[in-house]
Amino acid sequence: MTAVKSATKWLTVGAAVITIATGCATSKKGEMAEPAAAATEPAAAAEPMLPDSYTVATGDHLWGISSQDAVYGDPFDWPILFSHNRGQIKDADLIYPGQVLAVPREFKPREVANARSHAKNRGPWSVGVVEETDTAFLAANPL
Repeated sequence: MTAVKSATKWLTVGAAVITIATGCATSKKGEMAEPAAAATEPAAAAEPMLPDSYTVATGDHLWGISSQDAVYGDPFDWPILFSHNRGQIKDADLIYPGQVLAVPREFKPREVANARSHAKNRGPWSVGVVEETDTAFLAANPL
């Protein structure tokens, strides 16, 4: 008789484990209720909207702006900002507080490769001087 009670006890415990594992609950002894509602996962956080413009602050430079995660996250992408804002930036080394720069989001892989190549191979530069390499980059990369 003890073996029967022991087996019944283990079956009851086993059923409880199965009930917990499957998310079912019993409403009355021996009846299975509908499965518990699946836990709703929190909605995936929407990707933050990346800005399509940037207002220059004191001390900013294209290298630093393009390195910001909200812009491009890579300082070598500064020539993209330079080329897409060529109407208001004459010298890539001289931008002014309050300028509102366009931050383009759609461009071809070739444009990124050209921009990074220019950033890495630009050569010496001076504030207030438009370098020939910058002028050549703009000419070779029309919008």
